[in-house]
Amino acid sequence: MSPAPGTCRICTGPIRPSDNRRRGCRDRRLPRVLQGTIHRQPGDADVSFQAYLDNIQAKTGRTPDEFRALAADKGFTEGGGLRKGVKAGEILAWLHRDFDLGRGHGMAIVALLKGLKQAGDA
Repeated sequence: MSPAPGTCRICTGPIRPSDNRRRGCRDRRLPRVLQGTIHRQPGDADVSFQAYLDNIQAKTGRTPDEFRALAADKGFTEGGGLRKGVKAGEILAWLHRDFDLGRGHGMAIVALLKGLKQAGDA
C-alpha cells in the first residue's frame, strides 16, 4: 500500500511545502539505519538494477559479461557463482582499486556475480 500524496514513503509522516526534502527523515520510531534518509514522496523514481549496470559501464567501459570474466580470472567465481570463501569485501576492494567503483556500484557487481540479479532486472 503506497502512502497518500504529501506523505513520506519512509516514515509516512506529512511533508509540508516548507520542508526541505534534503533535510532527511527524522522520525525516531524508525530503525536507526533509516533515520536521516531523504523524504521520499509517492512517484519518486527508484534506481533500477539495470541503471546501476549502465552507469558502471559508462564509468568503466566494461560490460557485465566482462566483469564476470575478470572475476573468474581473479579466482572470485566458479560455476556461475562466487567461489566458496570469497567475501564481498574482497571484490569491493578489487573494484575500487582497479575501476574506482564505490560501494553501491560494487555491490551491484557482487549481486551480479552471486547470481542474485541479472542484467535487465528492475
